[in-house]
Amino acid sequence: MDLKEDNIKYKVFFFMFVLFSNLCDIAVDWLFYVDLKELEKGLVFGPVDSSLLYAVVAFAILSTFLNIIEISIKGLQLWNSDFGRGINDMLSLIVIFLGEMPLVIMNIITAGCREESLSIFQLAKACVILSGNLIRIVFFFVTNCKHCIQKLVNRKLFCLCLIGLILNCLGSISIFILTQTRPSSTLLPQLETPTKLFAEIEENQKYFGGVSIYFQHSVFQDLAPNRDNFIRLVRIDDIRNKYKKKIFINFQFKDSKQQLQMVLSRRVELGTWETPERFALNKTSKIIHVVNGKSQFNSYDQSLTFAFDFIPPEGLFLKQYVFGEIEYNVMVADGQSCSRVSVPLFYFRSEMSEKSHLVTEMNKTPRFYTNGDLTDISKVWKTGWMECDSTGSLNPSLNRTLDTPCVNWTH
Repeated sequence: MDLKEDNIKYKVFFFMFVLFSNLCDIAVDWLFYVDLKELEKGLVFGPVDSSLLYAVVAFAILSTFLNIIEISIKGLQLWNSDFGRGINDMLSLIVIFLGEMPLVIMNIITAGCREESLSIFQLAKACVILSGNLIRIVFFFVTNCKHCIQKLVNRKLFCLCLIGLILNCLGSISIFILTQTRPSSTLLPQLETPTKLFAEIEENQKYFGGVSIYFQHSVFQDLAPNRDNFIRLVRIDDIRNKYKKKIFINFQFKDSKQQLQMVLSRRVELGTWETPERFALNKTSKIIHVVNGKSQFNSYDQSLTFAFDFIPPEGLFLKQYVFGEIEYNVMVADGQSCSRVSVPLFYFRSEMSEKSHLVTEMNKTPRFYTNGDLTDISKVWKTGWMECDSTGSLNPSLNRTLDTPCVNWTH
């Protein structure tokens, strides 16, 4: 028997390491589960598949049970060095391949599809997981290398355990790379280096560059029954940048046999209405003109007011939303009353200029956005290194309780 095993200081130190390591494993496993469970459907990211969540629960329970057994055996060995000697190696093998490896694999799958805002806190958390696996390999080798040569069976178990630890370590390295780097346009890793403890770096352009909220209305959709027409309301980045302040967009129209007149205006909460954009569509020529000066109509058929609010991804350890969520509400006025209505909105990416609510190309008359100008957001929001389909909201979320003004006057 090794002389070190008779040294009570060595055995206490070894037990404290096992206790700390196993408790960290248990904590990381359940934090991983809670992190997945608490995730709400928001911009780009949403809840994981229920089958993955159930698998994480099952293996977290198994891992917890095995870790408690390992702690108990190591604790009893403080008083009796021979207690559990015959099952030590087999228990380590079970813990590594059934308690740790499945959760490492599921963590890799999740990290490959997910991107979080990077901070020094996130970087430190990834380093702790990686360092724990490296230390576990070194400690396992030191405490077992002499013992393993005694019998052929022990040598086989030792080799299997070492292979499992190395695989888990490689998995931890993969998780570190996937969580702390982002794919660049050259498909090479791009390491972010945050400078403040909890300040976060977000890669917005990949998901939100050129992405705006659009809507359709029967008054201009019926003008071209074989073509989808859209009006752009507001950029996603505008809403995200106006944290704690709602953005209101008002759309008014007056429809007659000769022409369709439209007015769009914008206001930030606590601010005033900006100079509106006015358009007139000639129903004969199907040409849209910009109307300069005061609106040509003193009344309207409908006045729709959209309110947009941003829910930020708050929280250091657990976040309900990875990139936040956008909520909206709509009020419609018809000159006599105001009411809430349901108007479907859409996320699209466009390469066109975002200066106007309509397409205003140089030296060309304005026109509505069409499908040819827009890219469906499901094709844009391919997440992580694995380019996974988005599990988040592909449209803004309707919130009937969101405070929305009723604009019943003409701009």
